[in-house]
Amino acid sequence: MVISMSLSREREYFIKITKIVLDIFPNYLRKLFIEKWDQKYPKNKWQSDSASGNFVFTEIPNAAKNGRNGVYASNMQSGNESDWDTTTLVYAMLYSQLNLIPSCRPDGQRRAPLLISEEIDIIREIRNEFFAHAANMKFSFRTFLEILIKVHSVAENIFGINAEHEIEDLVKSQISNQVADLLKQQLHIEKDCNDEFEKILTEMEENVKEMKFDRKEVKDDSTELKKVVRDLRGEENNELGGIKGNLQAAASAETSKWLKLFLPLMLKYSVAKLLKH
Repeated sequence: MVISMSLSREREYFIKITKIVLDIFPNYLRKLFIEKWDQKYPKNKWQSDSASGNFVFTEIPNAAKNGRNGVYASNMQSGNESDWDTTTLVYAMLYSQLNLIPSCRPDGQRRAPLLISEEIDIIREIRNEFFAHAANMKFSFRTFLEILIKVHSVAENIFGINAEHEIEDLVKSQISNQVADLLKQQLHIEKDCNDEFEKILTEMEENVKEMKFDRKEVKDDSTELKKVVRDLRGEENNELGGIKGNLQAAASAETSKWLKLFLPLMLKYSVAKLLKH
């Protein structure tokens, strides 16, 4: 049962992105790492033990162990990928020079379909965007929707249907009092937190695994709503007034309010999959 509490929508948006970035995505990154490792090293398959850790540490070139990267390389040396946080996993896939996946192309040369490394780089960018808001633990709905579209695309392109479903279930969930209090404690920080960045990241990733979410009833007619969203794609801007009327008739009061406020953004990005139940 979800405890009734006074929690702003902006805070809810932030907490949900926290769950995706620090819990859902790392689980799938770990699986992806093992898959790519086993493909490259079929005679030394990943065993999640110290032997695997020592082997991967020797395979990482010295140039990729310099400076702060040395911390991430040392984290990998344990061989227990379940202990690797988001930062270490991104390092392992993108910056360790293990060459488990093709490298990212320069920003100006990236075209769809994106490489796996470029999809993971989006996770890195989302993480940075996430921490830019860590001091006040809030996302506007526009920021939430923009990030949600990105994470859903990443899940679809490299993680698969199970990750998509986890994200969709989370979006429909209601935040419990316990979860909100946990993040308030973890993110009660000053805006200038650069020196404490890695410590905060590690602590949050340890605690966010304990988050629990309860499904929230969705009252709108999802079939009719998805039909309306599909219709939106083919309409010209001068017909938006009529479309808004259809949306008001098809959607719940809450969904209708969001769509009216952010219709231009939804026209720019396809959100049909995010609205399915």
